[in-house]
Amino acid sequence: MLRKPPKEPPKEQPSRHISSLPPDLIAKIIGFLPVSELSKAARLSRRFKVLTYSDDVYEPKLRQLGVHVAAAAAVVPAEGGSAGTAAAGADSGDELVVRLRQLPGGQFLSTQASYLETGSLLVRSSGKPARLEFKEIFTQLAPLYFDFRHRQKDSKLFREHKDLPEIGALLFRLRLLDRARFSDDAEDISFSLETTIEWFESMVLGQFESAYDRSDVAEMRKTATALYNLNGGLACVNVFISKNPIFFDHTYNPSLVASKLPATVGPSVGYALADDFAKFMDYMLANCTKQAELISQIFVPNLNAMTLFVNKVFEDSISEYMSAILAAAKTRENVATYLHTIATSIYLCTQFIDFISKNAQGVYVDADAARRAMIEIVRPYSDEYIELEMDFLNKRIKTELEKWDKRKSKDAKAVSPSSGQFFRAEQVQAHKRFVMNTMKAVIFAPVTLTKTLAQIGSGKSKPHRQALLNDAEPISADISPASDADHDGTVTYHLDDNSLNSLVSLELSLHLMHANKEALGRALVVAASTDMSKLRANVQRVFIALLKAVGERHIKVAFAKAMERMSKSGPVDESVNDKMVNMDSLQFFELVHVADLIQQMVDVYYNEDVKIWIDEQDFLSDIIVEKKNFERVLDDGVASGMDKAIQLQVNQCEYILLKQQKATDYNPPENGLFDWKPSEACESVITCLNAHTKLMSGVTEKNTMEVFLSEVGVRLFAVTIKNIRRLQVSQTGAMQLICDTNRYYEWATSVRVTSVSRLFSVLKELGNLFLADGSEELRKLVHDAPRYQGALRIEEIYELLQSRTDYRKIQKQVEAKDCLVM
Repeated sequence: MLRKPPKEPPKEQPSRHISSLPPDLIAKIIGFLPVSELSKAARLSRRFKVLTYSDDVYEPKLRQLGVHVAAAAAVVPAEGGSAGTAAAGADSGDELVVRLRQLPGGQFLSTQASYLETGSLLVRSSGKPARLEFKEIFTQLAPLYFDFRHRQKDSKLFREHKDLPEIGALLFRLRLLDRARFSDDAEDISFSLETTIEWFESMVLGQFESAYDRSDVAEMRKTATALYNLNGGLACVNVFISKNPIFFDHTYNPSLVASKLPATVGPSVGYALADDFAKFMDYMLANCTKQAELISQIFVPNLNAMTLFVNKVFEDSISEYMSAILAAAKTRENVATYLHTIATSIYLCTQFIDFISKNAQGVYVDADAARRAMIEIVRPYSDEYIELEMDFLNKRIKTELEKWDKRKSKDAKAVSPSSGQFFRAEQVQAHKRFVMNTMKAVIFAPVTLTKTLAQIGSGKSKPHRQALLNDAEPISADISPASDADHDGTVTYHLDDNSLNSLVSLELSLHLMHANKEALGRALVVAASTDMSKLRANVQRVFIALLKAVGERHIKVAFAKAMERMSKSGPVDESVNDKMVNMDSLQFFELVHVADLIQQMVDVYYNEDVKIWIDEQDFLSDIIVEKKNFERVLDDGVASGMDKAIQLQVNQCEYILLKQQKATDYNPPENGLFDWKPSEACESVITCLNAHTKLMSGVTEKNTMEVFLSEVGVRLFAVTIKNIRRLQVSQTGAMQLICDTNRYYEWATSVRVTSVSRLFSVLKELGNLFLADGSEELRKLVHDAPRYQGALRIEEIYELLQSRTDYRKIQKQVEAKDCLVM
């Protein structure tokens, strides 16, 4: 038998009574009632009284009236009560509070409030309940507000109050009350109130304008404060700006800028434009400073009137005059003048902002807002600046390189070691110091963008002039001019006067660095003043242009030319120069010296002016990669050219031996006389080596010199052995050979390279092979391995013995092998 399922109890229908709603929702609903109806809602029940008196109802109304509501709370007695009453009420009201918070939505009621039967309310930080504070405000404003039902200009507000700032503040509060719509007929009152406010604003603004025309500062301040209390007072600021004489001053007329320029072209034009704009900005700063004092007397500080005034100065006066200055710079068709003027103008604008924001009157100026206004007026010029700068810089680099090529082709001639154009060893450090000091004086001279600009408004000028233009004057009188143009267009490079090198130029590199420094200075000014996000990228582009010009297009080309010359070079005859020094080899080592100096100059410039603007930790950035490539150019050039230079030197020594070493030197006639002196060929080789070493020491670093001499020693040893093999040596001639080997050993010890000295000590021992008489003694010398220190194998020693004149007689005894019995 199946049982029927039990019937479900009927679902409880939701209550349709308002009392069943959550307390927070009821409080929100009560908040929408007109103020006049709130007392009726409070009389409905004890619960509705508590909800109607709660701050959840009155705090939104206070906010509508512009009153700040704090979150802190405390319990105080209601109006007419006492502390004791409040405490008793708190005890009796706990049960009601608990019940209210247990209802749905009760958790949203303030946890810091006590809802009491006596009417104790949430106390705000001001010390008054929200209902009482609203009551005070409403009681004060309601009579004035409701009077506008029937009156406007003759309302109670104007009859009871005569002070304009006070009237402005009350009208502002009445407007807030009107917009809160606390009354049923608020729409009718609103029209009358708004009409009155418009009339009051127009009347006060007219009084402000009349006071401005009379220069009545007190009246201007009163009317400006009235409008500030009413609606912020911007209308007064606009009147002050529109009537201000600074905008009608024709002392600096933009239409007359072009007429002030000199008739000639050159750096004077660029400085004339920059100096004129600097004077204009100085004049504007003086006028704005005077207006700051007046603004401080008229407007309240919160209005920030000075910032609005400065922005208007930028938008109207400065913008117009800057456009005229830059247009004049463009008409001269001189990119250098234009770039110089852009950077100067932007720099002057930033200086203007810095000075006016720190005015002596203490008037606040929002520097960020002024800077934004400045950025807007220079944006059309700053957006295209970096492309123009790079194009101009690349053209200037190209021009300098072409001048150098022209000079190089003109001066491509042989130089004699006796011409005095070689650096002596004692001169090299002095030369380095001179070059680096000159470079630092030129590159690190203080940069100023105009001839007369030091600090705006200071009235002082700096004692130097930075050559920012292509054909500008030198930086200071104690430094030789960078270049002097001859009548035929060639250029004299003074830092290169004592150099025999026609492949690379210190002066040219200094020119390029100077041009790069100027471009970098302008790029930093423009980027730092307009868009800091572009600063690092612009610095990288400018410096990379220098690295490529000096490295790829100058040093690398010079090394390639030096390699080509050394590849075609041959031994030098005595008729060319008495010391028979190979000039191509020496020129290569001077090239290494000069290129190293250039690299040091670039490093100093990079560390002082570039490194601070980039991220050195980003090893994949373009500037870090290009700098490593620049350093590799010198390393690759030295590595590829060193071998050829060494071989040229050794070939020259071999040439001397072949030409001057006589057959009778080591195999003299039987009746010949021996003078115990090195042979003429030996002395010539030593003279050539010493002359080349001495000249090289003036243009070569110590480490490079040591590597060079070490390799020369190894190859010269081989050439000397080869020279002995091709000659016949008698026992008498062995004495001459010993003199020569001793002389070679003296040279080897003089260069102070350990490996060379050790090698030529072996050469000195070879004389005994030709002096020994008996075959047994000779065999011992041949097999004395420690004597030759591994420099010669036994096979090579036997080959040398074949140069003995009596070798056929002793060959069997010398080459006989010992019989060993096992």
